[in-house]
Amino acid sequence: MESQAYILIGKSGSGKGTQAEILIDKLKSKGRDVEHIEMGGAFRDFLRQSNFTASKAVAVNQAGGLQPDFLANYFLTEELIKYANGERDFIFDGTPRTKRQARIVDGALKFYAIKSPTVIHLVVSDGAVINRMKERGRSDDQIESIRTRLKWYRDDTLRALEFFQQRDHYYRYVEIDGEQDIEEIGTELIGRLGL
Repeated sequence: MESQAYILIGKSGSGKGTQAEILIDKLKSKGRDVEHIEMGGAFRDFLRQSNFTASKAVAVNQAGGLQPDFLANYFLTEELIKYANGERDFIFDGTPRTKRQARIVDGALKFYAIKSPTVIHLVVSDGAVINRMKERGRSDDQIESIRTRLKWYRDDTLRALEFFQQRDHYYRYVEIDGEQDIEEIGTELIGRLGL
């Protein structure tokens, strides 16, 4: 079995993590070995460490800034090196968030000879995101923080998405209405992926 890759892109609160879990369950039910690369959790774990780099990253977080690409790329490449074996599938959830990160992902996928990676774009309005994230009640889901993340999405993540869309000879692109019920999104996603 050759490795496959699925890149979930959407605003914070668009349901990427939930749909990643649905996709992972489906792939595993078909006997696939899957690694879930989720940068948000990796960053939250890292911010709890007591070292100089973590303290600098905490300061960036507290100021409402976007973490530098080199840190995201460090976590990403560490995961790929650790888990790539030529057969394992990868679900990228919350990465890449910038065009520079997209280039790193692109280079890695080509290095590992992964054919026709799939970019899954969950489309959700800002209003729906704000409502969902307020309901989620996580400490980093305050309204100003949510607005900042929506701005990052417009300023940075959309450029990553465009990077993949412009390379449609290599990437398969699937756009899904992320404002449907969770089950409806999952059913459409699995159907559109032919799983």
